Amino acid sequence: MITKPIDFNKSISIITVILYFLITLVRYFKDYIFKSNTIAAVLLYGFVFLLVLMALKENNNKFSISGYHSAWILIFILTFLYHNREYDWFRTAMCLLGIITFFCIGKRIYYIKYGMLMCVIFAILTATVSWYELVDYNGYLRMLSKLYSVEEVNSIDFFYRQGMVSGLTSHYSSNAFYMVSAIICLLSNQWALSISKNKNTKIVHWIIAGYLLATMLMVGKRAHFVFLIMTIFISFIMLGISRSKKLKYMFVICAIMFIASPVIIAKVPQVLNFFVRLFNSSGGDILNGREDLYKTAVNMFLTNPIIGRGYGSFSVLMNYENPGVHNDYLQFLAEWGVAGFLICLIAYGKCLYLTYVQYREMKLKTFSVEDERLIIWSFMLQLFVAMYSLTGLPHYDFEIYMLFCLACAVPKNIMRYSENRVKV
Repeated sequence: MITKPIDFNKSISIITVILYFLITLVRYFKDYIFKSNTIAAVLLYGFVFLLVLMALKENNNKFSISGYHSAWILIFILTFLYHNREYDWFRTAMCLLGIITFFCIGKRIYYIKYGMLMCVIFAILTATVSWYELVDYNGYLRMLSKLYSVEEVNSIDFFYRQGMVSGLTSHYSSNAFYMVSAIICLLSNQWALSISKNKNTKIVHWIIAGYLLATMLMVGKRAHFVFLIMTIFISFIMLGISRSKKLKYMFVICAIMFIASPVIIAKVPQVLNFFVRLFNSSGGDILNGREDLYKTAVNMFLTNPIIGRGYGSFSVLMNYENPGVHNDYLQFLAEWGVAGFLICLIAYGKCLYLTYVQYREMKLKTFSVEDERLIIWSFMLQLFVAMYSLTGLPHYDFEIYMLFCLACAVPKNIMRYSENRVKV
């Protein structure tokens, strides 16, 4: 029997992508797996370095740099050289790694499908644990005590008593994001198959997406849920299939959920907390209670409006009581001034625009299902991050930013490597 030789480059590429996603998925219990931040960083940087070498070899020892890539290079320089030395080094290192991967991922962008699968599996796990948290809270705490420190378990308990559910993570916000990420992965696959007239769409994917969406209501994170719904609706309309039966089905499902909400709230009281926090004038508004953070950020910006005070300075200024402003656009101004703010808008805005162009062209040009899946995933994730940046920290929470960098790398690599790919 003749055995096929192992493709070293492919094996390294797949391992790197899996490890890359693994770091984003185990942000809070990485110490349990990797024992320390240093081991995790060295391991991942080592594999990404191999990707850099492969990318250089493929491109005759040079990278093709276009106009907006210069903005990404400047973001890397600002993050690496112009950051507060007291800021968490691991966060900074992982965000820098995301930028490096943006440049070197190349044709290995197609291995993201393995990472997508990991996102879905982890989301199902954390969603299931979230429901278990309601059934046997003491057993849940005992389980998490083996993954987290006493301080982190106390933090989980603190949020739980306020009606927020953390699942497998140590913060309900991260719990919600992992479900957002998985839902986007599932919808990307289903919509890509639908556009390609492929009848192999799986009903189980819709069931899982519905399960995760329902769990998000129970988790109690307002912004993630609202911005995800907006992302899905905008993405669906932009596909140009707004008159299809599927849109009608979506509205029917939403109507059924609305009518059934009294029963759902009666059975799962935590769902009521979501609506209370969303609409209650004493604390429900998504932006409520952050005026002091915004004022502090504005004052930081006014003290040095041109180049700011450096990456991570806001968190250090707040003695780590708040990791950020909860508005990335305002934080860009505070930490990098007008110059850094404009650089970020150019880098991130250009990627979103290029992805939007490809997103709209899927109806006209020939793309493979894999290309379409990546384009839809990239567009939806970038769109979600753009909106969530109004109230969150997606460019500072590395589990979001690392995936965001991959999403931004999709359009340029689709343009380069999809020429010989045919629709299947």
